[in-house]
Amino acid sequence: MARPETILDCLDDTTRKRVDEALLSARDEPVADIYRRFGLAQREVTERGFYAYAKRLRERFEKHSEDQSTDTPRLSRAHMTESLVRLIGLLNKRADAGDPDGLPGIATGIRALNDCMRLTLDEEAARRAAEIHDEKMKESRKAQEDALVVTTESAKLTLEQVREIRLKVLGIA
Repeated sequence: MARPETILDCLDDTTRKRVDEALLSARDEPVADIYRRFGLAQREVTERGFYAYAKRLRERFEKHSEDQSTDTPRLSRAHMTESLVRLIGLLNKRADAGDPDGLPGIATGIRALNDCMRLTLDEEAARRAAEIHDEKMKESRKAQEDALVVTTESAKLTLEQVREIRLKVLGIA
């Protein structure tokens, strides 16, 4: 049996999206931990391949984040889909008419648009994963603050002890 070529060959879409979200939302979590948490070895994902995938995904996310600061016009998903449908229609017409001359160029255009659409979807998923991560971090900090207030009141901690807990444990000044 041939080994899968990419992580996409080894994982269903739902699992891959969860892995992508983990890679992008837990930026300080080691890639090895994510690899183990999702049991990727059992799914025939090689460590080397996964590390390369994680690096590319995180670099693409960083680049996208940097690009967001500039107002570069981008094709909308609807426009790309419309262009893809037109190209496929043109490809079919040429093939039906027995005109093979333009087929390679049209096929290349279809592949490029498809890649662009996939990248756009990946970017949207990465952006949403970052938003979810930020929301969860805010919720976590709020819960920690609330727990500290309750602990302070019930344990009769001094103001200095509360400051120390906030700084050392919660990382908040």
